[in-house]
Amino acid sequence: LDVGYGHLDPALLIPRWSILSVFVTRTFDEARARLSWRIVPALQVGAEGAAIHYDVAGVEASKAGPAWGGRAEVFARLSSRDRRESLVAIASRRDDGVQRMTLMRLAGSFPLVREVFGAIEGAVALDNDDFSAPRTSWYGRVSMEGPIAVGWRLGGSVDAVRSPIATSELRGMLHLTARYDRQTGASR
Repeated sequence: LDVGYGHLDPALLIPRWSILSVFVTRTFDEARARLSWRIVPALQVGAEGAAIHYDVAGVEASKAGPAWGGRAEVFARLSSRDRRESLVAIASRRDDGVQRMTLMRLAGSFPLVREVFGAIEGAVALDNDDFSAPRTSWYGRVSMEGPIAVGWRLGGSVDAVRSPIATSELRGMLHLTARYDRQTGASR
């Protein structure tokens, strides 16, 4: 069982003169409770709920929007004994008092061949007022990584996105990772 409280004021993180200040959201306080249970060593399930109180300093309450919102979430994690394979599923309902969204995410990672690992991830955010609205978004990623030499790994991923910002977007990325052993002074 986990109980928590948080206060977020985005305006403190982004200066008013910054172009990013147009993306500042409302200041809020959040009280949350989370319950998780490991049913068996490989399976954990849980739920989280939060009550959110919004406040915009210097703005009349009627113009700032509703003062209360909330969030409810359930999740499940499944992993192999050696932790080389894992799967996580999350479903969340969010309501800021103006708009309601349902978010779902499914992600997994697994060994493909020897030390080559693969991962797949998918997520969707549904506008509860209209599933076909421009706010409805989805995201998918396929990636893999493996060793290419002692101490060196090469990986890559391909992402597909649809969101209010990107009608459709496909992007790829390659990355090279090196591990350095401070005791021996060599890659490992």
